Amino acid sequence: MEGVRTELFGSLDEPERDALLEVLAGEGPELACLLIDLAEIARSQGRTKRANMLYNSALYQEEGQGRNTSPVAIESLDALAHTDLKLGNARQAWRWADRMQLAAPDDKTRKRAERLQGRIAKSLPVPEVEPAPHHHSSGAGLGGSITLNEFEPVEAKVTFDDVGGLARAKDALRRVAILPHRDPESAKRFGIEMGGGVLLYGPPGCGKTLLAEAAAGEMGVPIIKVKAADLLHPLYGMSERNLAQSFKVAREKSPCVLFIDEIDGIARPRTADFLHLSLVGPLLMETEALAATPGVLLIGATNTLDLVDPALTRPGRFDKVVAVDMPDVAGREAIWRKVLPKYPCADDLETLVLADLSDGLSGAEIAEVARTAAESVWMQYLRDGVERKVEMFDILISLRHRFTEGKTKHLIDDLLADGWREMLD
Repeated sequence: MEGVRTELFGSLDEPERDALLEVLAGEGPELACLLIDLAEIARSQGRTKRANMLYNSALYQEEGQGRNTSPVAIESLDALAHTDLKLGNARQAWRWADRMQLAAPDDKTRKRAERLQGRIAKSLPVPEVEPAPHHHSSGAGLGGSITLNEFEPVEAKVTFDDVGGLARAKDALRRVAILPHRDPESAKRFGIEMGGGVLLYGPPGCGKTLLAEAAAGEMGVPIIKVKAADLLHPLYGMSERNLAQSFKVAREKSPCVLFIDEIDGIARPRTADFLHLSLVGPLLMETEALAATPGVLLIGATNTLDLVDPALTRPGRFDKVVAVDMPDVAGREAIWRKVLPKYPCADDLETLVLADLSDGLSGAEIAEVARTAAESVWMQYLRDGVERKVEMFDILISLRHRFTEGKTKHLIDDLLADGWREMLD
């Protein structure tokens, strides 16, 4: 970064540097004007894609300050329509022109937008064009298809009864959120309030997402599910706004659960790259602010705790860290008992034997073994027309594909070769 700063400012004298820094740090239209100037330079050099990005950033700056109908915003919309048309994106160009018509402060600008649409229509017939939904004073529309992500709460359809194993993780979530939610009066007398954050960590496929959904189901509240990829955006400032939007929705929909999956994607330690660094600060502030909102349970999930900035686990943030480990034998048997009833299985399946044989598999992998076995039986039915239930040996065959070597593979091979019923008897 030091080399970049030297190259960028090295040719400027001190007054010029101060003026540029004041523009970059200000909230007026000067920054948007500067971005448009840079876009015009890129456009004159034939770098249309780069110009398009700069025009988009200029529009974002104006709309972010509520200046949706300013001359700079109108010029940005006009330029975006022209650059997208030149890039062959006629549909998007139509959308820009349509937004320009809606934002137009006077008849002259509206007619200008209409003429632009007429030009675009020659590349794409108007009947085939479907204008994008419009966002007016809300400021949600930041550049046509580049808008703030929507984070809608959904009904949780599972409870802890649907989660096999994970007794300690369930107990932690009960103490932190579910019991205070069910009996808020007694919790308040003991100085315990629902809120704060819970960070679930552990290998993939072990049930972190399912636990978050089940916690919402136990509380009888909706869940807002967010992935790190839903928040990250290449345009400057959009990732932060997406993050703020997700927390805003959670506050508005309280009581609810806000679940951020793969949180390490936005909360890497601050020795990492600039994109992740830029989101750690806003995330810390949002988690602290959310702690003051009663009724919102914040749950994060990561596969590796080391990839999360340590500041995130301080009190008042994600201060409850819960391990979601690979299931033990009791947990695996519980998972088998939850998974198998989803399929037409025989009554004599030995779940304890399957739990022993699936040592080293996650809950997701066990579910996939059961699904693959059922699929194999179904394919036989489609081929032969003879319907039967999923038997133990179907599951053993499916399970064997998960082990390419080792003791478990040889044991499964022996069971299949010698007859699993006789060996178990």
